[in-house]
Amino acid sequence: MNADELVSRYGAGERDFGSAFLAGVNLSGVDLSGIMPKQADLRFANLRGANLTGADLSEADLYEANLRGTVLRNAKLASAILWLADPLDADLEGANLQDARIASGQLSRAASLAGAIMPDGTRHE
Repeated sequence: MNADELVSRYGAGERDFGSAFLAGVNLSGVDLSGIMPKQADLRFANLRGANLTGADLSEADLYEANLRGTVLRNAKLASAILWLADPLDADLEGANLQDARIASGQLSRAASLAGAIMPDGTRHE
């Protein structure tokens, strides 16, 4: 699936994109709040500045995805693969990152982690 098809289907009201193949897709700056690409392949995706508030990205593969400035407030990222993803200035307030596979230093680049559930299950203050 390409970016145009995803945005069109999202605009028509579809939210469930579970297990979709979206590797390398460019969704920079797009508002996809509430989208559910659970278990989707988003490797190398450009999500820079996208609004993914409340998204369910549980078990999604976001290997080397560009998450710079992405809004992921209250998003579900449990068990997601985030190796080499770049969360610089990403808003992860209230996000669930439990069991996510991510290097601990990567999260220090996020703009906000207030209330987020960290990979080890603890809540960030």
